Amino acid sequence: MIKRVFMSILWAILLSNLSITLVYAQNSSLYSRFSRAASVKVYVGEAADLSIEKKADALGLKKSLEEALAARKSIMFEIVNSREQAELFIESRIKGFLYQDNDPIDMIGGLGMAAMDAARNQHYVRLEADIIVTDLKSGQPLWEDSLAATLTADDITPENSPAKINDRLAKLFIRQAFGKSR
Repeated sequence: MIKRVFMSILWAILLSNLSITLVYAQNSSLYSRFSRAASVKVYVGEAADLSIEKKADALGLKKSLEEALAARKSIMFEIVNSREQAELFIESRIKGFLYQDNDPIDMIGGLGMAAMDAARNQHYVRLEADIIVTDLKSGQPLWEDSLAATLTADDITPENSPAKINDRLAKLFIRQAFGKSR
C-alpha cells in the first residue's frame, strides 16, 4: 500500500516536471537551432484579426513580420510564397488593438513621475497577438507566445498607428523567438 502511494506521488512529480519543460521549450528562443543554418525558408501566414475592435491591420502585420525576419542578420531567413516551399510557418492571431488620443498615466516612477506623465499629452497604441512558429516537417509548434507591444508618441494618429505598432510587435517577436539568449 505504501509502495503504491509512493509510486503515485513519484509519477505525479515526474509528469508535472515534464509539462513544465514542454511549456518552457515553446517559449525559449530558437536562435541556437537556426543560427548555423545556411538559410531557413519561412512562410508567414496572414494574421487573423480576432480582436473586438477590428481596427488592426492584419495584412500589415504579415508584412511587418516578413520584413523583420528578412532583416535578421544572424539567421538567414528566406521568405517564401507558400507553405509547401517552407520549413517554418509563422501564424499570428491578433487579440487586441487599442488606440487612444491620450496615453494612460504610468504610476511606475512614483507620484512625481506620474504628474509629469499626466502633464504631457501623447497618443498611445497597443497591439496584442498570439504568434506560433511551427516546424512544417514535423507539424509540431516550436515556439508559441502571447506578445503585447505598446507605443506612446506625439506623431501617432489613428491612420498611422496600425503600421507603427505592427513594426514594434514584429521586432518584439524577433527578439523573443529568435534572439540570442542572455
